[in-house]
Amino acid sequence: MLLYEAERDMMGILMLSNGVINRLTQEVNNNGENHAYDVEITTATIGKITTNGNLILDEVLAACAVDTLNNMLHLKNTVGKLTTENKMKIGDSYKNIANSLENHFKSSMASDEKQDLAKDLLNGVIKYAQTTKYSAECSLNTCQDQLAQGQYVIDFISITHKISAILLEDTVPGEGERVISIPIGNTVLSVQRQEILEVVNATLYLEGQAVADVPDLSGSVDLDVLDYIDVEIMLADNLYTTDTSSTQVRAQTTGIALHVDGEVLQVANLLTPIKIRSYPHILPDLTFTPANLSSDADTNLFYIQLSVNESNITPVFILRSQDQNVILKYYVKVGSPPTKDDYDVRGLISSLDLQDVSGNGTLWQAIIQLTDTAIATALETSSTKLVYLGLHTETGRSDIQTDTGSKSYITVKPCIKYYAETMYIV
Repeated sequence: MLLYEAERDMMGILMLSNGVINRLTQEVNNNGENHAYDVEITTATIGKITTNGNLILDEVLAACAVDTLNNMLHLKNTVGKLTTENKMKIGDSYKNIANSLENHFKSSMASDEKQDLAKDLLNGVIKYAQTTKYSAECSLNTCQDQLAQGQYVIDFISITHKISAILLEDTVPGEGERVISIPIGNTVLSVQRQEILEVVNATLYLEGQAVADVPDLSGSVDLDVLDYIDVEIMLADNLYTTDTSSTQVRAQTTGIALHVDGEVLQVANLLTPIKIRSYPHILPDLTFTPANLSSDADTNLFYIQLSVNESNITPVFILRSQDQNVILKYYVKVGSPPTKDDYDVRGLISSLDLQDVSGNGTLWQAIIQLTDTAIATALETSSTKLVYLGLHTETGRSDIQTDTGSKSYITVKPCIKYYAETMYIV
């Protein structure tokens, strides 16, 4: 076929490959899939790109190669039927491009060119990991190839270290974080070159949100001779499938790497581990509900409930107010609505607990995380698995209403937070 006529001309090979992929996509859309034919043609295309990968010698060819591979992954069912060897060849092609970028021509690229190519490359990396995941029903005795592919992806994801190096080329400590966000897998990659004191014995942030606590690293690196540490943080939906327990991973996973003198710091043997923080995983079908609050101490509470049918979670309620100057009392009980005299947990929210989530002082938020052992114990024995939150305002405040025109309009959203164990960077 025409694909084989392009020899030692990488641009020609990529143009022909894109043509083949587009033709296959059209045929799938118009006539359905012809699995044997589609797999055969896709396999030949992968072989041609892989064999000539050493011809990717500039950023233009790199961008075209990434675009071609990303388009190939749109043929999800076809890619899923490829042999493990050919799936790995696709991954190896991404690796080759990342290596070429880092080692040969990243220094010649403009900042916006690096950002665009890094985003396209990350898009392909995440798409590849999601596309080549296998069924969790696979076991060691029945799915050896799929298990091998799963193990391959664990190493493959380290391409993000190359992408980070590309983004950080020629940056200086103190520059703002460089962030790439892509919709696939709800992925966010942040990289930043930071002063030593901003990393060691400090909390790391991603777009203003604390994500990890780093201990003293003096036992692993010579802090006296280092000028900076490059920090890489990535959030994404679960990318790995090497065990059936992966189906229980519903929250986003967090990956962190510390780059020292161009190498990723191996810190698995730290005396004190790096702690990864977990944040609420918002249930997609739940929305903020207007709270009909009363300032009269004798009236009933406003109630909202959360169904908790899973283990290893913390119930969470997010409260939002258009006014910072509010004082709310809350009561929580498992199994039935609480009263002011009958509850498992109670608490108070004042202006000190509210954070400005609008950036201009028009919307304030507080998070109630029910980590109290009384809640956990009650959930273990409860048959209904319902958590009730009861709210009312401090006596004397009569300006908080459900009317959206009211200055102090209050809304509440229930959600859950999955437990995150302390993790080690490896």
